[in-house]
Amino acid sequence: MGTAHCARYHGAAVGDFRADGSIHPQAEAMAFVQLLENSLLFEDIDAALLKPVTAYCRTLDTAGQVVLFREGAPAEELFLVIEGTVALEIEVRPFDRQPFTTAVEAVGRGECLGWSAVVAPHRYTATATTLCDCSLMAVRGDQLLRLMTASPELGYLVMTRLTALVASRLWSTRQRLAGVVGSPASQP
Repeated sequence: MGTAHCARYHGAAVGDFRADGSIHPQAEAMAFVQLLENSLLFEDIDAALLKPVTAYCRTLDTAGQVVLFREGAPAEELFLVIEGTVALEIEVRPFDRQPFTTAVEAVGRGECLGWSAVVAPHRYTATATTLCDCSLMAVRGDQLLRLMTASPELGYLVMTRLTALVASRLWSTRQRLAGVVGSPASQP
């Protein structure tokens, strides 16, 4: 059981585990801080600011293609990709054609998805599906918002990065849609 936990807690050492195979809470928090620091959203943020966030994190491993969340659903968790790739798909509703779904982004190691969990109206703006076996960290959006309010430094750093992420995704989506919707040959 300890070996599986070592892989699951990326960075935990054998001595960090209890006799029952569970990880000590302090070791788990430090492993979670390392995972947060390895993400683009939280990199270079002081570990002291990140430690409270770890209380609202969980890791999950998926096998094959798994839908993490659907477009329009209430957004409760923000996800960080530890390993693997996740596709973001949106439903496109052109005025002159039938609606269709298209992939607009592939999110990989160190990247974030599900940012809607910390941005009103807290509804996912895309459907996220793992493309392969993935390891992810999920952070409860409501609690992250609470911590960001309590720590303006953390709030500023995270929201600055989220704003850049949203702008980048918007640009990328516009470019993708211009190719999908703009060409008569691309009609589904």
